[in-house]
Amino acid sequence: MTKVILDFTEAKEFDRTPVPAGVYSADIDASYAQEVKYGKAKGTPYISLGYVITAPEEQAGRVVFGNYMLSGPGAGNTRQLLRVLGMYDDEAGNLMQFDVNSLHGHSVVIKVKMRALGDGTEANDIAAVLPAKQD
Repeated sequence: MTKVILDFTEAKEFDRTPVPAGVYSADIDASYAQEVKYGKAKGTPYISLGYVITAPEEQAGRVVFGNYMLSGPGAGNTRQLLRVLGMYDDEAGNLMQFDVNSLHGHSVVIKVKMRALGDGTEANDIAAVLPAKQD
């Protein structure tokens, strides 16, 4: 077994409880999307994006995650996200090469809902991603 040295000098413990259902201003954190994952049931490829809440203040800094399919019927949600960000229009066609890092830092509004888990707890789901509110 490999032995490692752990350094907890700057360690933070994050609140992993779900945020309440609601509407939040957030910035996209694409660092979670550096690896393509595959669905358990059908093996469909997807990426995960983090949404770092910026407002309201009481939830600022919390992260809500959304999974985005790269193919199949669920890819419609990915296409919708890219439309909201102005990165896709119907003239682009059905296939496109895309740099996931280009999503990083974009400000959006997310609608968050709750989803019941099999163990009796709840988790967050992204119900919608909308353009950021303009001042």
